[in-house]
Amino acid sequence: MYGTSKIQGGGLRGSLHYCTQQRFLPSANRSPGFVNARGKVTASKAATSSEYHAAYLTEYEKSEIRGYKDVYYVGQNCERKIQAPVEGGYNCGYDDERGDYTIMLHDHIAYRYEVLGTLGSGSFGQVVKVADHQNGTTVALKIIRNKKRFMSQAKIEVQILSHLRRGDPNGIYGIVQMLDSFTFRSHVCITYELLSINLYEHLKQRKFHPLSLSAVRKIGAGVLVSLSYIWRENIIHCDLKPENILLKTPDRATVKVIDFGSSCFENARIYTYIQSRFYRAPEVILGCSYNKHIDLWSYGCVLCELATGVPIFPGESEQDQLGCIMEYLGAPPHELILQSSRKQELFDVNNGYAPKLVPNSRRKIRYPGTRSLAAFLGLPQDDGFVSFVRQFLCWIPEERVSPRRAMRHPWIADIFEGPPPPLSQVSKTQTNLAVRAAISNAHRITGQALKVPHLPKIGEH
Repeated sequence: MYGTSKIQGGGLRGSLHYCTQQRFLPSANRSPGFVNARGKVTASKAATSSEYHAAYLTEYEKSEIRGYKDVYYVGQNCERKIQAPVEGGYNCGYDDERGDYTIMLHDHIAYRYEVLGTLGSGSFGQVVKVADHQNGTTVALKIIRNKKRFMSQAKIEVQILSHLRRGDPNGIYGIVQMLDSFTFRSHVCITYELLSINLYEHLKQRKFHPLSLSAVRKIGAGVLVSLSYIWRENIIHCDLKPENILLKTPDRATVKVIDFGSSCFENARIYTYIQSRFYRAPEVILGCSYNKHIDLWSYGCVLCELATGVPIFPGESEQDQLGCIMEYLGAPPHELILQSSRKQELFDVNNGYAPKLVPNSRRKIRYPGTRSLAAFLGLPQDDGFVSFVRQFLCWIPEERVSPRRAMRHPWIADIFEGPPPPLSQVSKTQTNLAVRAAISNAHRITGQALKVPHLPKIGEH
């Protein structure tokens, strides 16, 4: 399906088929063209590209390029290309042993994108910064690992992002905008708008000093808007954390939620091992059934981290993670324990399902109910922020407040109240947080209208 046989060990497995571009989404406004080494755009069809630009192409590419209708860039700025096929290499020499694509600076991706640098990597693959030589823009491009599991999940990510984009074509709900998707040399590739740093990197730059509560409130409002949208669409993000919330610009509290690589529709849940550990909901740890309420738990954890600079539940293992949670919330209710597929592992079934208290690597035993949320946040028990966060950190998933109801909480409600100013007076950045669509659809808070808040600089107190 993806076009290329692999070369593994010392021999060629099957016949060699050249990679072709297979789209999951149609690409609008596609026009033929080519950007040469001097940046001049000229029309270039694949049939003539292999001859006219032969000096820039490897032997593999001279055949591969014929599978492309339009060619915009052939990697002429790349000093060292992979000379595929490589004997004994993976995927004709283009992959490493993990199935990650080998990134070469200034080489092409799909005869359109020029690799400018690496933005990040993970178990899914890599994200690179690329120049789009068709549109003259700079975008982020995710290259999925050449492994069946990751490619299958990438197709689900494309499906989810396509669904979200159809309902929010202007990106006002703060979900990263997917621009295109295709396959290249057996790798699923997805392009996105290019954003700024994630919230974890922002905290790191601040040497993990906490953000002001004003900034936490603005960022929290933006993420709440995103959650309200995916909640309405019955989508579970499954990996909400500071690394997956990006600032749109470096100095403003406007954010976008990214990385739907672990996401699913609520009626099509696939995995049981989900969410990064520090932000993992207790029902997931316990092996219970889960739903979109797990994202609300993660949201509460993120707010605590932004306000303090450190995770509230920094467990070393799943058992220690459960211990961290019990320190603040006490032991889980019996009704939740009885639903757990891990109750014999985590609780003493012969002692009224008392939690098994196991020392962590520092020989610390976490005793249930010995810490308070207010003390962790350094605020009075009756503080509005403490009250707001407490709504999301509940054992019983259905007791967590929905995004729509959370918008009414006194700590944050004024961001969403009042008549909005005319659109002509609202910047695009402000509009993202304003959730214009919420004014005219099911997200409207009964009896209230939404207003566009002034967005402070990140450092403002």
